[in-house]
Amino acid sequence: MKPAADHLAHVASVLDGCPAWSVDISWDLVQEVIVRPEAGMPSLADWGRFITRYQDRVLWGSDTVIYSRNRLDEQGQAVRGARMSVADYLAVADVPAPLWGVLGSEVSRKVKVANAVRIFDAARVKVRAWEAAHASDDIWNLEPPRVSAP
Repeated sequence: MKPAADHLAHVASVLDGCPAWSVDISWDLVQEVIVRPEAGMPSLADWGRFITRYQDRVLWGSDTVIYSRNRLDEQGQAVRGARMSVADYLAVADVPAPLWGVLGSEVSRKVKVANAVRIFDAARVKVRAWEAAHASDDIWNLEPPRVSAP
């Protein structure tokens, strides 16, 4: 679906309510609507303000693993595109260039690299600690996790 004018307000509401969550803007279709929005969608400037506000919680990647150029149809539904040429495949990383210009170098660096490094490195530490703590567990007879009420 194409984002409505209030899309970023809804995403902000979710992020404000879920402080441990992050968002990803890697999908090629998302990148296209960020840098080339249609009427009634958030503008590039709106996206710039949103990402700057949540600069520690937005991640980006090239999202070129699909090898096809997707598009949105008239109803806003994703449609798989034709197989990409090598040049088109490599060009996907250039799509958000206008966004990087709006954000500036420091916020862009966080979104493109630093946030992923921070989040995934921290997750790796937590996973390895859990594995070490449970190395001798009987995996066929694990207790369900205990969830404490808020």
